[in-house]
Amino acid sequence: MKTLKFYMCLLKISLLTLLLIGCSNKTNELREATFSTMFPNVEMNSQAKFWIPKDKFKTGDSVELTLENISSEDIVFQADPLIFIFNGNEWLPVEDGLHFPQPRKIKIPPKNESDPSILPIVCWPQLQNHDETVIRIVVVGNIIQNGNPTDKQVGAYIDIPLIP
Repeated sequence: MKTLKFYMCLLKISLLTLLLIGCSNKTNELREATFSTMFPNVEMNSQAKFWIPKDKFKTGDSVELTLENISSEDIVFQADPLIFIFNGNEWLPVEDGLHFPQPRKIKIPPKNESDPSILPIVCWPQLQNHDETVIRIVVVGNIIQNGNPTDKQVGAYIDIPLIP
């Protein structure tokens, strides 16, 4: 009888675990599908990427990242990043506390063998609460051909956990 109770308990725990994993996957799918509709014509994380930061970031602090051009083309980026937070079923913009008088566009040359082609990206997410959360930082740029920006947009994003 005790063996039966043990197996029933084990079965319940297994089913609960599968249910939680299934819900988590659906949330991730919804999050990514919703994000892709925000940038439908932007090729993300294939021509440029953020380096994974070694530092941990606290809510209320600035976030310093490195963006690398991994393509064989020049890319001009809007150096002022976009910041978002996912709130259940939608991405909400987060204000950046760093304000520049003019939008900054910076050209990054293609990657070469001796040096990475990088751009420092800094933002200061203005969040109302100081709970642990995850923000998504996004930059978008245009491929340059013959010295002029084209309509081909590329971008990069990274999810950054913020701790209290």
